[in-house]
Amino acid sequence: MLVLTRRTNESVTITDRETGKQLTLKMLECKNGRSRIGFDGPRDFQISRDQVENTESLAEMPTGG
Repeated sequence: MLVLTRRTNESVTITDRETGKQLTLKMLECKNGRSRIGFDGPRDFQISRDQVENTESLAEMPTGG
C-alpha cells in the first residue's frame, strides 16, 4: 500500500499504463476529522466506497437460524 499525505488543493494522478487513462484525486477539504476528496477521470472508471460495499454485502448474507 502506498500512503501519501496531501494538503488541501493538492492532487495525485494515477495513470493506467495500458490505456493511458488517468484518474486524478484532489484533496478538497480537511476539517473536523473528515476529508473531502474529488475524483476526476473518464466515466468508465468504477469508483466505490468500501463502507457501502461492505454494508451491501452484509445485507445480502443470510441470517442464521
